[in-house]
Amino acid sequence: MPREIMRKFVLAALLIILAATESCLAYNIDGSLEDWGITLDELAKGLNDDDENAWIPDSPTADWIIENDLYTDPHHSGTRGPYACTWNADTGRWDFCSRGVHIKGIGQTFVPYEEPKLRDKRYILPVYVPQPSGGERWDIEALYFDDDGKYVYFAVLTSNLSGTGDLALNDGKYGVVLRDHDGLSRGQVYRNPSWLNSYWCTKESGEEIKTVIDPQNPGTLVGTALIVIGDTNVCDNGVTNYVIEIRVNKTDLGYPINGTTSNLGYALTCGNDYIEKVVKYDYDTIPEFPSIAMPLAAIIAIVYLRMRTNS
Repeated sequence: MPREIMRKFVLAALLIILAATESCLAYNIDGSLEDWGITLDELAKGLNDDDENAWIPDSPTADWIIENDLYTDPHHSGTRGPYACTWNADTGRWDFCSRGVHIKGIGQTFVPYEEPKLRDKRYILPVYVPQPSGGERWDIEALYFDDDGKYVYFAVLTSNLSGTGDLALNDGKYGVVLRDHDGLSRGQVYRNPSWLNSYWCTKESGEEIKTVIDPQNPGTLVGTALIVIGDTNVCDNGVTNYVIEIRVNKTDLGYPINGTTSNLGYALTCGNDYIEKVVKYDYDTIPEFPSIAMPLAAIIAIVYLRMRTNS
C-alpha cells in the first residue's frame, strides 16, 4: 500500500473517532433553563401570565411536561370540589386555588394535560386531593428531558428544595440521588434500587408514589451524575422557583438505544406533588472512546505491517 494512501487512511480513522465522540448537545449544566430555550422573562410569563408558548424548549427532541399550580377543570367548582382548591399549609385551610398551565409535549408540539389527583391512603374510603397539596411551597412546575449520543439531560422546576426527592428512570429501575440523605450522596446513580413511598398518599390510580431511594437497599452503584441547582429568583404566588439540572452518562443507564422509551418520575419526599412523563431516547448511544479507538488502532497496525512486509 503506498505511503500516501496509508496516511490518508490513518487521518480518516482519526476523524471517525473525533466525530463519534463529539456528538453532544449544548446543555451547560448550571441550574438554569436558558440552555433549554426558556429565558427568565419567558419563565415569568409562563408562571404568572399562563403563557403556554413560554414553556416550549428549543430542541426538537426534548420531552417535557408542565403542571404549574392547580389543573383547571371547567366541570368542577366549589370551595372543596375537585380541582377547585387544595390544602394550603400556610393558612391551614383549603384555599390554595391558583390555577396554571398544564401541557405536555415533544419539541415545539404540545397538547393539554390533565393532572391527576392524589389519593389519601389514610382513609378507608377514597379521598382525593388536588396537586400540589400544601400549596405553592410544594409545587413541582415542570420537567424537561433530552439526550444525545453520550448523555441524558434533565431539568426540574420546583418551588420546593427542602423536600427534594430522587429521580426515578425506567419505572424506577434506575435512580439518581438529588440530595444527600441517609448516607446516600447527591449525584449517585443506582441500578435496581428499592424505593420509599409517600407516607400519606398514592397516585389517583392507587399506585404508590416513589419518593427517594431506600438507603437500606439502594441497589448497585453504577456511576455519578452531574447535578446543579439554581435559584431563578422568579416568583410564583410569592415563592421563588428553583431549577434542578442533571446530566447522566448513558453508560450508567445500560446504553439505552435509539427509540427506547422510559417512564421518568420525580416526587417530593412527602408526596404532596409528583410529576412524570414517558420519554424517548432519540439518539443512538456513542460507545466510549476506547471501544472505538482500539479496533481502529488494530486495523491501522495490520495495514502498517502489511505495508512494511510489501515494501
